[in-house]
Amino acid sequence: MESYDIDKFKHVSNNEVVRRLLIKYFMDKGCTTSGSFDRQMYPAMIQDISQVIPVLSNKVEVVPYAGEVDPALGRAVLGWNLFVLGNNRMFLGETYHNNLHDLARQIRGGNIRMPDRGFPNARRQTTPKRVISFITRILHDHEAGYVDLSPTTGPIKPVGEPYGVNRQSMLGMPQQFYTRSGGLGG
Repeated sequence: MESYDIDKFKHVSNNEVVRRLLIKYFMDKGCTTSGSFDRQMYPAMIQDISQVIPVLSNKVEVVPYAGEVDPALGRAVLGWNLFVLGNNRMFLGETYHNNLHDLARQIRGGNIRMPDRGFPNARRQTTPKRVISFITRILHDHEAGYVDLSPTTGPIKPVGEPYGVNRQSMLGMPQQFYTRSGGLGG
């Protein structure tokens, strides 16, 4: 067997392992039947993907952004994007929030959670099946998609800090989020 064939085989098998890790991740999130992978998911549900699957921490990032902010009514619409290998983007959907103070507290904490009461309000959502397909396709198509599966000592980023601090968006910086979106000042 030639070295090119060996490298290709390693890359394909590596991609299969990542696909299985993603399936397990969604099963742990409540997708327990095959049909549940085709149901729409709440976009904020996967913001912890790089903490739960540490081998993807430098390959995958979930980034919320301010779609609309209405400080008079105390409402905000957040859009959610999934980035794979930095510049390959998938739109996950939009979430609606009716309490800006609670949302700001969640942003400061580094984790935007689903509403405690009632049905989570979101639209234009995607499915776990599409997310898995997107991630595995991008990782398979790029040489940088090879994932080091050696055992790690723990998550790369501390739990509760899913957003990068150095990016120019709302990522972990609530004051900047409100200032840029025309909201509550800063």
